[in-house]
Amino acid sequence: MGDSRRIVAQQFTSGFWFKQDSTFVNIRSVLANMTLVGIRLYEFDADLAMKRMRVAESGTFTGNGEWRLANVSTTDFGAAGTTVTKSDEWTWTTVLRPSLLNVFQVTPERLELNTLYDNIRVLRNQKTSRFEIAFWNKVFYPAAVVVMMVLALPFAYFQRRSSGVGFRIFAGTMLGLAFFLLGRLFSNLGVLNDWPPLFSAVFPLAVFLAIATAMLYWLERR
Repeated sequence: MGDSRRIVAQQFTSGFWFKQDSTFVNIRSVLANMTLVGIRLYEFDADLAMKRMRVAESGTFTGNGEWRLANVSTTDFGAAGTTVTKSDEWTWTTVLRPSLLNVFQVTPERLELNTLYDNIRVLRNQKTSRFEIAFWNKVFYPAAVVVMMVLALPFAYFQRRSSGVGFRIFAGTMLGLAFFLLGRLFSNLGVLNDWPPLFSAVFPLAVFLAIATAMLYWLERR
């Protein structure tokens, strides 16, 4: 927990960049099985001078916060010059986990609720609006189902009491589609405008719940 608060990570064109304390790590790509390809570790001292650089061809997660790096070349920078050593394997101990790398391979909307929570906690020093909005959207999925059911009630009443069933089915379908699109719109606007994630997730639900309540109230007054 203490180490995870000092972790910073971001995805760039040059690959995945990861920082923990005074070590910067660049990973060129991550395969589907979470194998790291093209790993560079840049270690700095307290004066921000580079003291060591490691380059590895690949890396696999072995558990307990350890990655086994293959074909490693280590360059040490000292006052007397530089020395280069090579090894077939080297164990890298870090707080980096495959679940964090999933953030940059899978869209937040497709991540599980507990994975979203873990990554929001780990990436607390980053902009996590998209992940937080996806988290709250999943939390309020049951409420969204209830809202859709309430929206369907007035149209069921119309179909029982009036003609033009086809048109009313079409209108109800379009209203449901508008509900879905408004939710997606507010998710994107929340990320772009830095709106509170909870507001971005709940506001579309509140709007359509108000519409459904108003329609039911109007039917009762008829």
